[in-house]
Amino acid sequence: MRGLGRELVPRLDAAAAAAPICRVRLEQATGADLEALAATRTGLSLVELQLERAARGWLEGASLAALPRVVAPLESLSIRGQTTASLAAALSGAGALRALALEDDGTGEGIGAEGLSRLISSGALHHLRRLTLRRQSIGAEGVKLLSGLSCLEELTLEDDALGPKGAAALAAAQALASVRALALRGCELGDKGVRAVVASSTFAGLVRLDLAGNKINGKKLAPILDAFALPALRHLGLADSNLKVEGAKTLASTTALARLESLDLRGNTFKHEGAGLLAKAEGFPALVELELAGNTIDAVGLRALAEGPFMARVRALSLAQNKCGTEGGKALSRWPGLSALTSLSLSYNWMGVLGARALLERAGSLQVLHAGENNYGLEPVRAVAAGACPRLRVLRCGEADEASLLALATCPAARTLEELALGGSAIDERSAAAIAALPVLGRPSFSFCRPTPAAAALLARRFGPYLRTWGNSREWAGHPGPP
Repeated sequence: MRGLGRELVPRLDAAAAAAPICRVRLEQATGADLEALAATRTGLSLVELQLERAARGWLEGASLAALPRVVAPLESLSIRGQTTASLAAALSGAGALRALALEDDGTGEGIGAEGLSRLISSGALHHLRRLTLRRQSIGAEGVKLLSGLSCLEELTLEDDALGPKGAAALAAAQALASVRALALRGCELGDKGVRAVVASSTFAGLVRLDLAGNKINGKKLAPILDAFALPALRHLGLADSNLKVEGAKTLASTTALARLESLDLRGNTFKHEGAGLLAKAEGFPALVELELAGNTIDAVGLRALAEGPFMARVRALSLAQNKCGTEGGKALSRWPGLSALTSLSLSYNWMGVLGARALLERAGSLQVLHAGENNYGLEPVRAVAAGACPRLRVLRCGEADEASLLALATCPAARTLEELALGGSAIDERSAAAIAALPVLGRPSFSFCRPTPAAAALLARRFGPYLRTWGNSREWAGHPGPP
């Protein structure tokens, strides 16, 4: 719901009388919305609450007083917006929480180490399983407090200046040995801090580790991998780590990551030389998910990757924001693993029609395709409509005209579509009716599309609050719901 408002309170309780409402998501939440929610029977029986884009100044007076009444029974709470230490005080009565996510949008100062201390000492987080803190300014001192959360299984700290001291405090916190998924994104750890984390016996049971944005530097990667003591690790995130060619060379020769099933290498500027080195890597025999977005890889690099052993078993591949071009598409179409690929992202690659066609004609096992913005115009929509990718569940692509969209919506593959996202497309009543008739489609998304009034009304009636639009709010305003 986009802003609950007092006018929706009677409707919310009326709906709850027919079927219990356990989860509520409020967009652009205000203090008045929270007060209104606290006054409902639904507000006192919620299990999960998401407050998205909480408005500036919502943490004031009556809204802070209303918050404890709402959060007391909650098992999961997510707040994205203004956060302060006073928020931590209001949450101190939420003793049933199993999952907590706080993300400051820059309008608040975060809960800080003081707020975190207040929360932990109150007992509100003693049963917490998942904790996410983004831009909360807890620092190294706040990290030391996390030892009081011995039930944690997932921990995410993001955009917080933890530094090497914070990393060392984490590594020494034996009470966090239950954590299985750890994300430390943009925490200024440096190579010394990262090395402390990966060598710690505290995290010997880690299954997922994300170290994105810590500026490791390719020249410092080798000693980090030499210190690795994470035998259970299956996913490693090294996005935006400034690895470049030197880092690719180290990855190509390592044997420390042989059990990895998923590897995120976004934004490391490997270029064709680094891609060529990675292509020869034989130390990743279990790798099935690979993220290579934003590495300025061109057709030469793609040809090397298609011919080498590195991607031999990969089934989910992202090449978004590279420089594949038409020749890169043709090179990838000759990759032996393409026919078994189940997920592919090609957004922003300036790939032409012939490259896309060569790829999609051989990608018969694809279930997820993110085609995005490229130079191939209608080709993805036309290719799927013509029989390519018959197993698709998710399709995100750029433009379509009325005829190609109608062909897509009436082809056999569309019968299994669960998600459809289009950008800059024309939608008439016939194509809208065909989309509305798809049996399992649940969350269509249209960005800068041009529906006729009849088409917009038809889609709004069918999908209600599950319809996502952007760039044409006047035409799509007031989606009814629920469907």
